[in-house]
Amino acid sequence: MKKTDTALYTGYFTGDRLDSITIIDSASSGENTPPDSYAPFLPWDETLDFYFYPNDTGAGRLAIGYESPASETTIVLSGFININRDDYVTQGIFRHSRDEEGMKRLSDVYLFERVDKIIRPTRFEKYRVKMAFLGHQYTRHIYEFFDYNIEMP
Repeated sequence: MKKTDTALYTGYFTGDRLDSITIIDSASSGENTPPDSYAPFLPWDETLDFYFYPNDTGAGRLAIGYESPASETTIVLSGFININRDDYVTQGIFRHSRDEEGMKRLSDVYLFERVDKIIRPTRFEKYRVKMAFLGHQYTRHIYEFFDYNIEMP
């Protein structure tokens, strides 16, 4: 990646009320450093149960849900994939889990677009909710990708 734009903020809540927000908008911050490479979570590389939604209306996007098999209780993983019905290109992957200690909820959003014949990432969002001293700490981290070096193996 040649150029990225990142943003990170942490919101602190008491109950359902926002107490304060801390904004980190510096590329020098360790928490705000873009990744060296971008490797999205790919549900089809995991052992998951996949399903279609019963209320699918046949619109332009096909949503395919997935979740951890019922036999697995240690890591709860769920989400869905948006696929363009016309060209079968993955447009987005949404992932929710509770697999890190101290975290109440983790969510990741991966968005893609097609440029010529290449599917490239355009945005990656990480949402975290963890237990804090006096309530919950909410974190949202956004990566947007603008310029690329594509390396072929």
